[in-house]
Amino acid sequence: MFVDNLKNFWNNLMSNPIAKKAFYGMVIFIFVIIFIMIIASCSSKKTYTYLELEEKMVSLAQKKYSDKTLLPQNDGGTLEVSLQTFVDEGSLKNIQDIVENNSVCSGKVTIINNNGNYLYLPYLNCASDYKTKTLYDELTKDTVTAGNGLYNEGEEYIFKGENVNNYLKLNNIKYRIIKINSDGTIRALDTTKRGTVIWDDHYNIDRENNDGINIYFQNNINSRIKNSIEEYYNNEEEFTEEQKGYFKTQDICIGKRSYNDFVNDGSIECSEKLEKQVFGLIQVNEYFKASLDPNCTSMASQSCTNYNYFGTMPTMWSITTDKDTSYKAYKINSDGVHLTKTSSTSNALITVRLDKDLIVTAGTGTENDPYLVGNNTKK
Repeated sequence: MFVDNLKNFWNNLMSNPIAKKAFYGMVIFIFVIIFIMIIASCSSKKTYTYLELEEKMVSLAQKKYSDKTLLPQNDGGTLEVSLQTFVDEGSLKNIQDIVENNSVCSGKVTIINNNGNYLYLPYLNCASDYKTKTLYDELTKDTVTAGNGLYNEGEEYIFKGENVNNYLKLNNIKYRIIKINSDGTIRALDTTKRGTVIWDDHYNIDRENNDGINIYFQNNINSRIKNSIEEYYNNEEEFTEEQKGYFKTQDICIGKRSYNDFVNDGSIECSEKLEKQVFGLIQVNEYFKASLDPNCTSMASQSCTNYNYFGTMPTMWSITTDKDTSYKAYKINSDGVHLTKTSSTSNALITVRLDKDLIVTAGTGTENDPYLVGNNTKK
C-alpha cells in the first residue's frame, strides 16, 4: 500500500512541470551544498610539514610587514613575530591541527635589517618531534681536537686541515666557511671566480709609476680592489635585494704585515679596522691558521701549504698588504703566500659575515653535499 502511494505521488509530481522543475532544482542545490562541504572539508585538513610551516611563517611575516616602514630602520635592528600571532590574527589555524604528527609547536620569525635589506629567519620548536636546525648548531655539534675539522680556539671556532666539511651553498653560490666569530656569526669565503682584478694601480710617488698604492681605504678614497668588490655587491645580476639580506655588515681588518712577522699573530691584521663593510677579502693570517702543520711558523715556510684546504682553492688576493713597501700586497695560491705588486691581477674572492641562526635545510658540509641555507633556486 505504501509503495503504491509513493509511486502515485512520484507520477503526479513528474506530471506537473512546475513541481518537476522545483524538484530537480532542489536536488541540484543539495548536490552543490554537499560538493562545497567536501571541498571545505578537504581544505580544512591541509597539513604542513615542518619545513613547509617555516616557509609559511616567513611568507606571512613578509605579508604582515609589506610596509617596510614598520620594520627596523637601523642596520642590525631586529623585530620578532611569534607563531601564535599568526594564529590569533586568523592567518593560521590551530597549529596542532595543521602540522604533521599533530605536534605541539611554538615558534617565531625574526626579521633583521642587514644594511637596509631584510632577512626573515623562522624558528620552530615542536618538542621531541622537530626543532629548526641553525647553521651555528650544525657546525658546532662536531668539533675536533686533532685532525681535519672545526677547532674551538678560545672565543672562536676555526676550520683547519685539508679535507674539511666546510662547504655551504647559499642562493646557489658555494662558500667555504672559514670560522665562527666570537659573536656566533659565520665568516665564509665566496668561491666564485668573477674574473681577475688588480689590487691597485694608482700612481705611486715612491716608484714614480703606476705600481699602485697598497692602502685599502684612506681619507674616503678606495683602492681599486675595494671598488671592485663594491661593484659586485651593487650589481643586481650578482646579488638581488633578497640575497643581500643574508649579508651582515662587518668590521674588516686592514692592518699591514711585514714578511717576517709571526704568521699566526692575528692582531697584526686587526691593528687597523674598517667598520660597517659588507664584503671583504681573506686576511693572510687566516691562511696560516688553516694549516695543521706545526712547522708552519714563517711566511717563507712551505710547510704552511700542508694539510691546508686553501691549497686546493683558486689563486686569490688577500686584503693584507706589505708594511715595508708602499706597492705590494699578499697573494695566496697553492704554493703559499707571496708578496706581489698591487698592479698585477688575481681573483678577488669575497668574504662575508652570516647570521648564526640561518636555517640548514639539508647537507653535511662536504663538497658534494654542502650545507643548504637560504634560497637555492637559480637566479
